[in-house]
Amino acid sequence: AAATAAAKAAERERKRLQRQQTDKRYHDTKLLIRKYRQLNEYYQNAVFDGEGAEEADEDFEEIMRSFGGSCRDEKITADSIKRNYLVTRVVMAHVNKMLDVFQAMCERSNRASDKRRWKILYGLHLAEVPVTAEELAQQENISKRAVYDIVDRCIPDLTILFFGISGIEELPEAGKLQKWHT
Repeated sequence: AAATAAAKAAERERKRLQRQQTDKRYHDTKLLIRKYRQLNEYYQNAVFDGEGAEEADEDFEEIMRSFGGSCRDEKITADSIKRNYLVTRVVMAHVNKMLDVFQAMCERSNRASDKRRWKILYGLHLAEVPVTAEELAQQENISKRAVYDIVDRCIPDLTILFFGISGIEELPEAGKLQKWHT
């Protein structure tokens, strides 16, 4: 009886941790979409890339010295900036590719609602010059609340595209996943 209870407790804990990870991926997708413009600007305009890192390192150290920074702080900060740039570069290259896939899925669909999903998501969060929820609502002849609901319904599909198979397991809104017709 004790072994059975322990096995059940271990299984509950495993499922709890899995839900926690899934919730984090879902939350991360929402955050990536909300902060897309800033992250993409950083990705497109960072001061250095892999080839220019050494030169940027020297410039950075010189700038830090002029502000009175210590050598130890300079190295930590320069390394941190390099690491963050490389991580952002990989993530944003993947996110941009998956957004292209999502756009193609929406545009290939025979359903007007799928085409609308891309138009609203793009206008509100991805376009270089954003469109307000009010403007999108007026253009689509829907309520402002519906604009946000449509974006929210994109998140499960984007979570799967961004995180692969680990984005499928127990999505918070798995019941709302769209079925794609090709």
